[in-house]
Amino acid sequence: FKVNNIAGSNFTIDSAYATKDVENDDVIEELKRDADTIYLKGQYRLPLSRTSFVLPSVIYQSSSADGKASSYDQYGAEVSFFKIMQRHQLVLTAGYNQRTFGAENPIYTEIRKDNKLSFFAAYEYTKFMDWQDWSFISFAGYSSTDSNITFYDESEYIVTVGLNYKF
Repeated sequence: FKVNNIAGSNFTIDSAYATKDVENDDVIEELKRDADTIYLKGQYRLPLSRTSFVLPSVIYQSSSADGKASSYDQYGAEVSFFKIMQRHQLVLTAGYNQRTFGAENPIYTEIRKDNKLSFFAAYEYTKFMDWQDWSFISFAGYSSTDSNITFYDESEYIVTVGLNYKF
């Protein structure tokens, strides 16, 4: 559920609800992964010019899993920069979030805490090859999670290119 331009302002609230059902979750009770998750994001659009703006955001996410060591609360922030230059559109995003789990992980005998840093860039070139409704699109991203439990440390990279058709 998303509400844009609340009371005529540049403020937007985005929310989501998800349910995860893991069949045959053969782990100890504290690590059970069936969960209900809520996601809330508040953002404010700050115009810089007619063709660019900044979008800072604050994020809260909570997952209530059957296993307390799989439940978590997450707080985060993002900032995105948008630039439109005729048929070119560019978006740069940086984000940080901190996730704390609800109970001690029985395998590692401590409460898991994660810090995640992410960077993304997206590009769109409209009317690709002068084709109406077609765009060339690309996306590149990197994220790194640093956990107090080394097993959960991770780095992710993504690069995509493609064509988009709007109808």
